Amino acid sequence: MMNLGERIHKLIKEKGISKYRLAKDLDVPPSTVRSWINYNINPREPNIKKLEKYFGVHPAWLRYGTQETSQESKDESLRTTDKIKQFADDYPESVPYLEDVLELFMTEYKKASSSAFSKHIQRKDFKED
Repeated sequence: MMNLGERIHKLIKEKGISKYRLAKDLDVPPSTVRSWINYNINPREPNIKKLEKYFGVHPAWLRYGTQETSQESKDESLRTTDKIKQFADDYPESVPYLEDVLELFMTEYKKASSSAFSKHIQRKDFKED
């Protein structure tokens, strides 16, 4: 499995930009981007958020390599959204139930993401830039 630096490097190559361009776009020194990639130094949380937004990737994939890349994730999300819309059109009486299920799912997902991040930090392999 790729480490975080390798995932960032992969995204840079896919986007066709330089490390310098990424640094300028994220408003960080070029040496910081190099340290993420060359020395596998983990970015601080604000920079992780910037990277997620900049590349449009799933947070879990960027942090832990546990999700597909952004385009695969978006494609799957669109297919799932279309299925939910079709189900709601076919069974309109189920919409309140679907809303409850989706709200519960999002709550549990946020808890799980927070828990996974906390465990990652507790392992003390979380390095700052």
